[in-house]
Amino acid sequence: MPPSVTPDDRVLVLCLQDTAPLRDLAKAYALVGMGTAEQVQAARRALADLTNVMFVQGNREEIPWQDRWFTLILVDGDPEPTQAMTRVLAEGGRIVSIS
Repeated sequence: MPPSVTPDDRVLVLCLQDTAPLRDLAKAYALVGMGTAEQVQAARRALADLTNVMFVQGNREEIPWQDRWFTLILVDGDPEPTQAMTRVLAEGGRIVSIS
């Protein structure tokens, strides 16, 4: 996980393949995770005991969230932003690859 997460960050996670690393992050910070229907269901089951997480269907190309909301977007692989990622990223926000 990125070392520069702050308590004020609004975190979007675009990599739900492995929810184990998300548990530590979600213990300290509120986050929204996005993925396929299967990934969302698995993440909801795996982290059902945490109250500061939300998982919704979506992908890098279609992010169902308001403009400029997230201050940190975590991706698996290429951190090159899509138009949707740029739209939801707050001014001064950052995109970080965790792979």
